[in-house]
Amino acid sequence: MSTVLLAAQPALGHINPLLAIGRTLQARGHRVAFGGFGTRPIEATIREAGFELYPIRSLPVALGSMRLLLLPLLSGFRETAFAARVFYSGQDSLARAFEGVLERFRPEVVVFDFAYLGAAFAAENRGLPYALVYHAGL
Repeated sequence: MSTVLLAAQPALGHINPLLAIGRTLQARGHRVAFGGFGTRPIEATIREAGFELYPIRSLPVALGSMRLLLLPLLSGFRETAFAARVFYSGQDSLARAFEGVLERFRPEVVVFDFAYLGAAFAAENRGLPYALVYHAGL
């Protein structure tokens, strides 16, 4: 069977769809793990669901990420445009950090959340197949 690495933004709305995909893959006999960064509650959710976790510990937190605190104050197009700017900034740094996860877990394929493009960049750099999951938009 295959080894599959799942990666998503560290928020339940991004993690939950991949948990469902991961459970299905595990039920079919694949080895599945999560890779990336997150808060302790997010990491606990992943581990409690029965998945290995390969955390990124050296990811420099972009100050721009703090702008996410403003997201609930917006709506419509302004919310979507704002979220896109915040989510997609710093993906080059994320890709470099994610390389370490790929080195440690050595997956055969990477499945990632649409807002976690750094995982795709890292997989592409290593010649690994990858799939983007677009589960919901704002």
